[in-house]
Formats: sequence, structure tokens, C-alpha cells
Amino acid sequence: MRILSKSFWIKFFIYDAIFFLTLYGTIIFTFPIDEILKSNQSNIESKINYKMEFQKASIGFDLSLNFKNIQLTPIEISQKDKEDGVESIKIKSLEINPYLMKIYKTKKGALSFNAQMFGGEIFGEFEVREAPNQMNQQVRGKKRASANSDKDMQESNYLKLSLKKVSLTDVSSFFKMKLPIHGTLSGDAETYTGTSRGKVRFFSVESDLVIKNGKLGEGKVKTNLGDVTMPQVKLGDISLVAKMDKNILKLEPIDIKSEDLEGSLEGNIGFGMVVNPNLKMKYKFTDSFLATNKKINSVLTGLNLVKSRDGFYQYQITGTLDKPKFNPIR
Repeated sequence: MRILSKSFWIKFFIYDAIFFLTLYGTIIFTFPIDEILKSNQSNIESKINYKMEFQKASIGFDLSLNFKNIQLTPIEISQKDKEDGVESIKIKSLEINPYLMKIYKTKKGALSFNAQMFGGEIFGEFEVREAPNQMNQQVRGKKRASANSDKDMQESNYLKLSLKKVSLTDVSSFFKMKLPIHGTLSGDAETYTGTSRGKVRFFSVESDLVIKNGKLGEGKVKTNLGDVTMPQVKLGDISLVAKMDKNILKLEPIDIKSEDLEGSLEGNIGFGMVVNPNLKMKYKFTDSFLATNKKINSVLTGLNLVKSRDGFYQYQITGTLDKPKFNPIR
């Protein structure tokens, strides 16, 4: 058997390297990603339900997709949104990096992303996985075991998010909140979501987020005495920790103590076919805040709200997320 010479192998690897570098360079510098995206734009927009516009798209050296100045506008909007004027989601830059090996092995979606939006940075991972078991029930009999196994094995969308100094001012402006929130939001969150009867189902949620230098207002709120302009209220730093168990999102007690306000929020939120909050909220404004904002003091007195013995206004929040009920606690 003839042994190939050392010079042959050197030439072989050099030629192979030249071939792959040429192919790689051709893909990076000449691949018509702009034309492909624009020719398939209507199909992409129908999938995401947003009209998509972008300044530039390119392929990175790691075969990632890079976008500059993306604008996403909802295709289907309500009459109220039309009257208010719909705002677009504006993304300064977006990098999407497919996990090619995971996609090849599982034939399912898997990617990482990094976006500069809402004045901060949002990055994370997306992957189609098997839904985690949320049943936590003892199974009796083969038929019951088979049914539960089929239900637990359904696919879900796994999303891991990391937020860095996201501007709550920009977020509240986009959602047109009457009482805008100010400050920055940072931290991590993980979700497993799927669909059931056409509605989103949350299999699992975990979050550990922090609001820095939080402020609420200024804006108008409706009261029995008419619309009242609410001045800006300092909230300080707020920790938001939550975990889901059996479709119930349990909130760690949220404590607020600033120079303007003292309060807390605790309880849980049920995620079924509708979203049902079951929360206990209490708050009171500080004496220094009421002395500075005498109009608010007089409005609170005129509303004749129920106070607890320690001077807090307390409410049990029930109902649904779109139509919450605030029941005073004496």
C-alpha cells in the first residue's frame, strides 16, 4: 500500500482551506439577504402580524442575521388604537444567531438574539422544547398514565430573556399608559409557553427583575370627583421575583418605601383560559408628599376611602386582568 507523501497532505489541507474560505467569503459578502427578505416580506409579516420595515440587513462572520433600524407596526389594530394613534416598535439593532447544530439534530427552532430597543438591551434564547410537567399528580392505571404522558410531551416555546437598563419611560409610552412608569428595568426571566384552544398557555414562568429609580406619573386618573392629575410619585428600587406552579404565578412580596410612598403588593395570578389576579395591595403617601401636594390630599379626603388602623389604604384585587375589581379591606 502506497503511503501518500507529506507534501500531498499539506497541499490537500491548503486547497481545502482556500475552498472553504472562498465559499464562506462568498456567502458573507455576496449573499442577497436584503432581496430575499423583501421578496418574502408579506409572508414574514403574516407570520408575525406586524408590518416590518428595516434600513439594512446583513450576514455576520458567525452567519448571524444583523438588522439596523427595524420598525414593526401592528397589522391588525383595534378601533381604540386607531383613535389613539398606533406606535411602532422601534429596534435600533437586532442580531439573530440560529443554533445550527440544535436545529439539525432536533429539526426544531433554536436561536439566540440581541436587540437594542426601549433605550436598553434585550438579549436571550428561543427554543422549541417539550413542555415541562406541570401536572404534579399521581397517575393510576395505564390509560391515565398514557393520557398524562401525551399531554406532558407536547411542545412549548422556551424563552430566556435578559434585560439591561430597559427604559420604562419608553415602554409605558409605547403602551400609552395613563400613569407612565419611569426608571430602568434589568434582570432575567424564563418562560415555557404553548397554545391551548387557540389561547396562549403558560407552562412555566420564573423572573428575577429589578426596577431602579422607579417613578409613577405624571398623568390623569378617573375618580368619583372627576379626572385628577396625579403628580409624579417616587417609588425607589423595586424587586420583582415570581415563579409559576400549576398555572399559578406566585409573586414574592413587593415592598415599596420611598420619600413619597410606602406600600406593598403580594399574592398570585392564575393563568387559565382567562387571567385572574388575586392580589393584596396596600399603600399610603408620606406626610411630606401630601404637604407638597395638597390637592391630592384633599382628593383623598373627598373620596372617603377606607383606611386601616396603621393608616394604609388596602385593597383586594380580583376579577380578570382586563377588568380588575378593587375591593377595599377594612
